[in-house]
Amino acid sequence: MTPAALALLLVAACLHAGWNFRLKRCQERLVVMWWALALSALAILPVLFWVPLPQGSAWVYVLASAGAQAAYLGLLSLAYSLADFSLVYPVARGSAPLFLMVWSTQLLHEPLRGQGLLGVGVLSLGLMGIGLGGIWRLRVRPGAVLAALGVALTISVYTAIDGQAVKNTPALSYFVAQWTVSVMLALPPLLLRNSWRSLLQVLSRERGGVAWVGLGSALAYFLALQAYTLAPVGYAGAVREVSVVLAAFLGWRFGGEPGGRSRLLSALVIFLGILLIASSR
Repeated sequence: MTPAALALLLVAACLHAGWNFRLKRCQERLVVMWWALALSALAILPVLFWVPLPQGSAWVYVLASAGAQAAYLGLLSLAYSLADFSLVYPVARGSAPLFLMVWSTQLLHEPLRGQGLLGVGVLSLGLMGIGLGGIWRLRVRPGAVLAALGVALTISVYTAIDGQAVKNTPALSYFVAQWTVSVMLALPPLLLRNSWRSLLQVLSRERGGVAWVGLGSALAYFLALQAYTLAPVGYAGAVREVSVVLAAFLGWRFGGEPGGRSRLLSALVIFLGILLIASSR
C-alpha cells in the first residue's frame, strides 16, 4: 500500500471516529444524520460546475451504494439506541472487513493470502472480546450486537461498490452523485415517522451536532474514495477501520462508558488483525 493511500485512510479513520462519537451524544440520531448529509450535499453541489456527473453504467454503482448507505443510517441509529458507542462502533467498523473480504475476493477478484486469513482470525478474536464480553456481563442486549453487525454488512456492501466504481469514475464526481442520492433515498422513510416541522425542530436543537457530523462524514468518505483509487479496496477498507481503537478510547475516556480498559484491549487486537490484513500484499 502506498504512503499516500495509507495517509488518506488514517485521516479518514480519525474523522470517522470523531463524527460517530459526536452523533452518539445527539438525541434524534437518525434525523441529525439526515440533516448532516443533506446540508453537506448542498454545500458540495457547486462542485458540479467543475466536474461532470457520472456517466452511463456508473449510475448503477451510485444507486446501489446510496441504497446501502440509506440502510446503514437506519441500522446505525438503531444500534446506538441499544448500546454504548464504545461497543457498537468497534463491532460495526471492526467486523466490516470480514464481510468486505468476501466481496473483494468473490466480486472484485482480489486474492486473499495466508497472512490476510490470519488477520481475519485475529480480528474476529478482538470482536468476540468486545461484543460477546458485553453480552456475558449482561451490559448489552444481543439485539445491539446484531444491529452493529448489520451496520457492518451495509458498510462492506457500499465499500465494495465504491471501490469498484472509482476505478472507472473520478472520485469527486462519484462522491457528489452518491452523497446527493443517499440523501434523497433516506428521506421517505424518515418522513413516515416525522413531520417536516419536527425535522426542523431537531435541526434547530442540534445545529452543532449536524455541523460536526456533516463535515466529518463527508470529508472522511471522500478521502476513503480517493484511497480506493490507489489501493485494493479489500485492504484499504480494512486499514480504514483503525478508527475502532480511537472510538473505544473516546467512549471510555470522554463518554463515561463502562468496561473501557477491556474494550480498548480488544480494539487493539482488532487493530493488529487489520494491520495483518493490510500488509498481506
